[in-house]
Amino acid sequence: QNEALAIADRVAVMSSGQVAQIGTPETLYRQPSNEFVAGFVGNAMPLGGKGTKNGMAFPGGTLSLEQNFIGKSAFVRAENIHIDENGLKDGNLKGTAVSVTYLGTHYRVGIQGLADEPIFAFYRGFNVPSIGQEISVTITPEAVLLFDKES
Repeated sequence: QNEALAIADRVAVMSSGQVAQIGTPETLYRQPSNEFVAGFVGNAMPLGGKGTKNGMAFPGGTLSLEQNFIGKSAFVRAENIHIDENGLKDGNLKGTAVSVTYLGTHYRVGIQGLADEPIFAFYRGFNVPSIGQEISVTITPEAVLLFDKES
């Protein structure tokens, strides 16, 4: 799906026979209009957590956001989740590695504790976490996609 973004100047994303969003590839990726487009273009994953006025609270820490999160759903992409290579001291969130898949240039690490289902991060370091290991995670706040909760 992402190869089409490289050769198109306008893209339409359809859902159930309806146009969900039309725009440039960059707009669809960076400013998706809803949860479906966020998931379809760039595989954004839903975050869990309890909404607060200025962020999200997880069992393993707090993610500060400049926007009000109350009544919103949050999505994040794997490339915006960073696993601390130095153990448990740098990241502001804690989770547990539940899967590690080697993909040649990087690993895909499943993390439990930030959503109902595991979310995934791309890891390019040398000290890959082991399954069951508690890890320290940082999520780029500017990259979190917020939407009004869909019913």
